[in-house]
Amino acid sequence: MPVSLDALSGPEMTMTLAVVLLRTGDAERAITILEQLLALPTFISRTLLRAIPVFAPLRANSRFERLVAGN
Repeated sequence: MPVSLDALSGPEMTMTLAVVLLRTGDAERAITILEQLLALPTFISRTLLRAIPVFAPLRANSRFERLVAGN
């Protein structure tokens, strides 16, 4: 369900897609999706992304670090 059709479940499903991409080795595409989610009014925040353990492998990625820092 895309975010455009479901503002509640859409972001959660899109974030799940980012997790799947990360786990399958496509970190850059996962970060792109996270950037898109942060640009929308959703429950997803920079603080949440820093706290979720599944995104721990991205903490060494400079692009992810800039994203969660707000730069």
